[in-house]
Amino acid sequence: MIISASRRTDIPAFYSLWFEHRIKAGFCQVRNPFNASQLRHVSLEPQVVDAFVFWTRNAHKFIPTVNSLIQSGYQAFFLYTLTGYGPPLEKFLAPTETLIETFCRLSGLIGSERIAWRYDPILIADESPFTWRDHARRFRQLAQNLEGATHRVIISFTDWYAKTQQHLGAFPWSWHLEPDKQTAEKFLQWIIECAESHGMTIHLCAKPGFETVQRGKCIDAEWINQATGKSIRIKRDKGQRPSCLCDESIDIGCYNTCGHGCQYCYATRSHSRARYYRRQHDPEQSFL
Repeated sequence: MIISASRRTDIPAFYSLWFEHRIKAGFCQVRNPFNASQLRHVSLEPQVVDAFVFWTRNAHKFIPTVNSLIQSGYQAFFLYTLTGYGPPLEKFLAPTETLIETFCRLSGLIGSERIAWRYDPILIADESPFTWRDHARRFRQLAQNLEGATHRVIISFTDWYAKTQQHLGAFPWSWHLEPDKQTAEKFLQWIIECAESHGMTIHLCAKPGFETVQRGKCIDAEWINQATGKSIRIKRDKGQRPSCLCDESIDIGCYNTCGHGCQYCYATRSHSRARYYRRQHDPEQSFL
């Protein structure tokens, strides 16, 4: 069983104490996102969990927890998002330099083969800092700083969910809801070559129709097998959108609880709502 922690929120950044309590207890409970009164019991015992896959934008506070997990025999993998957009779209994130430092520190702890860099979402507009040229410059700088710390890069163009359109519509940029395919193919070819020059392989998330780059998975059992020597056999996760290739996992997070306040986020309706739910959080409870 693979535990996803989490597509719905940033557990490493905001809920490390809760996670530590749940590891000690050996289980957690997860509310059904569509029926809050329905709880699912999820075992977190080492003999049951094949691997944890953590989704985060800032794992600084979580590094002691990761060290403890490793010592307890758990397998930990990270999907670490770094875009370098900064304010106002990523208003509450730490400076990019600090996030890079934490990324590299985490890589040194768990190994570069267990951490993937997510350059996601790729937002395209006619104006800086979201033109193709801006993305090329920013990606090159990030790749240079992350060389040796990871070998796997997951990229994706924006999915324009209703919440995403509402949030980004408040900003004065002319967003491209669908990238021009010919221009996108040229960009993808460039980004593949740039990544390879820094020892990285590009995987395109949930976007069929591009011939230049291979489609990939965020939750990827084969990635885990290669790093651990396991032989996990898991089916595709049918609970995700049709274009998603991810393998099955159990997500233990909760929507509307991330404090980063990224304006393009699909998982949090508003920063004020996230603050409200975080005030309700009790790290002693079995559910987040």
